[in-house]
Amino acid sequence: GRGFDVVAANLLADLLISERDRLLARVAPGGVILLAGILESQFPVVASAYMAAGLEPLRAVTQGEWRSGAFRRPLGVSGQAHSR
Repeated sequence: GRGFDVVAANLLADLLISERDRLLARVAPGGVILLAGILESQFPVVASAYMAAGLEPLRAVTQGEWRSGAFRRPLGVSGQAHSR
């Protein structure tokens, strides 16, 4: 299928990074992935991993020591940009 318009992933930073390509394969072109469960200190590394796959950061919110972020998958980005 073409994927979902919105995917939410509330996982620890290491899992968000290691499972990035699997998560992005579920996001439809033009869709949004919401990443949560990230310690504020680890957010820049997670955000960089998703931006390296071609996603556009939309918004980030900090609540206490936790940070979440929304990223849009542009039309034409496969989600497999940097598969291993």
